[in-house]
Amino acid sequence: MTEPPRSQPLGFFTTPPHDCGYLPGKRAVTLFVDPRMRPDNATYTLLSQHGFRRSGGHIYRPKCATCEACIPIRVEVAKFQPRRSQRRILRINADISV
Repeated sequence: MTEPPRSQPLGFFTTPPHDCGYLPGKRAVTLFVDPRMRPDNATYTLLSQHGFRRSGGHIYRPKCATCEACIPIRVEVAKFQPRRSQRRILRINADISV
């Protein structure tokens, strides 16, 4: 009987502190998944549940020691129900097209 293939452990890198893209005057650190790694769908799902984002081939998340102001959220589109204020804004802006 053969064992199922084991996932290769992911490597991570942090950036040196840099200007925060969210808060003016703040410094940030970013945690990247090693770009040589190609996580499978299950691993990517787990990473996204832990706040990782993707931009092109880069998977990353903010990792600032003293700040959590840019914690990402995930909106499940199929389950999204706009609140009353959101419906009102949609009605007010119905004449705008993108």
